Amino acid sequence: MSGDAGYGRSMPDGRPPIAGPPPPPGRSDGDPDAAARPAERQVVDGFRALLAPPPPPDVPGLEIACLYQPAAPMSAGESGDAVVADIGGDFVDFFGGPRLSHAAVIMGDISGKGLQAALQAIAAKYMLRGLVSSERWPLPPGSLLMDATNALLTLLGDDPGRFVTLAIVSVGGRDGLVAVSLAGHPAPAVIRADRIERPLQFLMPAIGVTSDAELQALPSEEVRLDPGDALLLFTDGLSDAHTSAGDYYEETRLEAALEELRGMPAAQLLERLLADVTAFTGHPPSDDVALVLIRRLVDPRGPAARSRRVAAQPAPPDRPPYSPGLHRDRPSDIDQSPTVPGHSSRYGRSDYEQLQRREDA
Repeated sequence: MSGDAGYGRSMPDGRPPIAGPPPPPGRSDGDPDAAARPAERQVVDGFRALLAPPPPPDVPGLEIACLYQPAAPMSAGESGDAVVADIGGDFVDFFGGPRLSHAAVIMGDISGKGLQAALQAIAAKYMLRGLVSSERWPLPPGSLLMDATNALLTLLGDDPGRFVTLAIVSVGGRDGLVAVSLAGHPAPAVIRADRIERPLQFLMPAIGVTSDAELQALPSEEVRLDPGDALLLFTDGLSDAHTSAGDYYEETRLEAALEELRGMPAAQLLERLLADVTAFTGHPPSDDVALVLIRRLVDPRGPAARSRRVAAQPAPPDRPPYSPGLHRDRPSDIDQSPTVPGHSSRYGRSDYEQLQRREDA
């Protein structure tokens, strides 16, 4: 009798059948096309799962939504090299939780496409988690940008054509105070009740443009969100989107779209904004697009939509997205918690108490 001959058969006493062994590597019983899928496509799917953002944290007083849309894949008839070449380097990470008064967001973009860009983006994302764990809380964007610059210069090496843009943001749920440090990244938009603003325009150069190390905290800017106001962060996949004729999705069109959409729930607003970009260009995004909206709630004590991620492009069925944030199967002594940067998948109660002490210090 072969080793798995009895698997899947009902037991004589009516008990459920014995579960069979897992499928061998490279095969997924739930995906009959997995064996035929090029190995390069599986690599791309795996990298995209690692780059996919975790669920945004639930922070009192804030509504947070994220949309992450990878670049449109190459046509099925193209070579494996072309399949690998379409992967980009955008990444988003969140920090915060229901017992903390602040949320923090890191959004980055490694220049170029392909395996090297993806590997460096993954390394940068998890390296930054480790740096966050050593910072005081609430997160000081300028101090973290200094440490990030020095660490990422080593990661990027001597390649003169490789650089990374960063936006590091801290938002208070109680007072609506936003602190932002930018390195070559598009300035965020502030969506107010009567206007759209781009007040945060101080940019440090993208990391890697120069090889100079930073020895002191870099500048950060502050702006306050009134109740109902929102902050929109985005990568250049939005601002550089263009038609085949070379017409770009310019700031005036972005502002017009936000004027029309600003009353919508955060997640729906991001979906509609991406749809407007696609309608303008006439084709799906040719570059990664990452969008984050943070809204200060009018009544932080009232019911509000949970922070959520919009799965613009679902992960392949045989490779679920890596989500280091909220877990449905967490044990009872783990509450809804953010990631533990660089250490484990989530905060336990003792970790929360440590963050709260850092926040109160």
